[in-house]
Amino acid sequence: MTKRVVAAVSAVLVAGLPVLARAQATNVHLILDASGSMAGRIEGRGKIDIAKEVLLGLLGDLPPDARVAVTAYGHRRKDDCADIETLAPLGPRAPERFAEKIRALRPTGMTPIAAALEAVGRDLAGRPSERNVVVLVSDGVETCKGDPCAVARQLRATGAEVRVNVIGFDVKAEERRHLECIADAGGGKYYSAASAREFRLAAMEVTRQVAQAQPAPGAGTFRDEFEGTKLGPSWKILKEDKNRWAVEGGKLLIITQKGGIWKKADNLKNQFVLERDLPADYVVTTKLATTLRSQNNWAALLIHLDKDHYLQLGYWGKPWGNNVYRRPFFAKEVAGEPNVLEFGPREVGGEAGAPKIDFMGPRTSPETIWLRLEKRGSTFTGAFSMDGARWHKIGDHSMLRMGGARLGLMASNDQTDGAEVAAEFDFVEVAPAP
Repeated sequence: MTKRVVAAVSAVLVAGLPVLARAQATNVHLILDASGSMAGRIEGRGKIDIAKEVLLGLLGDLPPDARVAVTAYGHRRKDDCADIETLAPLGPRAPERFAEKIRALRPTGMTPIAAALEAVGRDLAGRPSERNVVVLVSDGVETCKGDPCAVARQLRATGAEVRVNVIGFDVKAEERRHLECIADAGGGKYYSAASAREFRLAAMEVTRQVAQAQPAPGAGTFRDEFEGTKLGPSWKILKEDKNRWAVEGGKLLIITQKGGIWKKADNLKNQFVLERDLPADYVVTTKLATTLRSQNNWAALLIHLDKDHYLQLGYWGKPWGNNVYRRPFFAKEVAGEPNVLEFGPREVGGEAGAPKIDFMGPRTSPETIWLRLEKRGSTFTGAFSMDGARWHKIGDHSMLRMGGARLGLMASNDQTDGAEVAAEFDFVEVAPAP
């Protein structure tokens, strides 16, 4: 993990998130795995060194009023399941409170995840009216005969407002299932990080939870992270096919199938429409993961008046030999007449040493893309990002008489019998335009 990567985290946290008034205190409880397995190496560096560097950057860039507690385990004694230490009790996020102790950690011993969560739980017991975001970073599973899933579930049952998020760093499939259980039981999310870059992205996503404000009633702000197994009451599903969608793992999953609303068509199943008024001017953002495999697989967010009047910002695929050509697009339709803007270059990026984005890839290549649609007056601007930090504008559309339009999420194979693929929406957020 380079200093440049850590700096990128800071830039996104400061510039990429809406700054809104906070309604209640926010506490961040970081639990860092410093057990013996964290001495392993990835991309030429020790895993513990990558973790310390990224997490110090994360803690330093939290909102100024956030309070921080840091716990580590497995860093002092080899075979001691009681080797759990509070490096910094809950207090100001001032780096001098925890930076030196985090840097001094040396991976040594066991992995007592359950006991570490219990220690956090004792602190939560006296804070029922405060927001508590727990961040567990681990590269393995419980090794001290505890049941961390049960402990995480108990934390939620105490009545405290808590989310237990887990970043699994370089873990195997079986280990991942155990760590996912902790996040599910704790009302949070699991983030997989197989590389330093993915660790950075996971840290960014977790930090969004902390930076996310509690909007005042009527402020026009809305965010859905698709927690649990039920769709929120604000959503309406048009032409529902119950066998082709689900809420699970902190995502809204829509399985593509034949159908669309393009031009004269009106056979698209599972059109998710948010039954809430949008602000006069706004920014809509979503994170989408999908594997585009066959002709006209696509997934998109929409500003939807009806099937003949809408704007559609999404990701589209077309086979090209053994590969698939993927392209971000921004389309509008007025009275059945479409107008499509597509992102032109096959590759973007590459400047300042950043990796290039190549939109040609294998048919089994998964992609994650962030989509952002901004409205100002009658002008709508579509943009995308492949890392949540560097945004690329697709173009502008003008649309009049869109009063009463709603936000929508959709996925399809258009009018072809292509492969059914899952479009996974991680979150959707609406905020007034700054």
